[in-house]
Amino acid sequence: MVVAVSLEKRVLFDCIEEEGLLDSAYNLHAVLQLMMELTRFFDKAITHSVLGYEHQRRIGDGGRPAIHPTGVWFPVSSPRSDDDHH
Repeated sequence: MVVAVSLEKRVLFDCIEEEGLLDSAYNLHAVLQLMMELTRFFDKAITHSVLGYEHQRRIGDGGRPAIHPTGVWFPVSSPRSDDDHH
């Protein structure tokens, strides 16, 4: 899945180049902004997909903690309900 998303991003960037949108400074600025936003989108898609996969994988392991991409450990078992807080 990660490879597919990365390839899709590359194809999209290649299409932007092929359309000749980089022919002026104004267009270059707009295209760079678009590419930055698309990069953020694809990075978030990959991050959330990997975290979701890891969550599902860990449920079968008894809810052992998983590591977040930031390096922070967190439990991946289902969240407690409001009743558990009382």
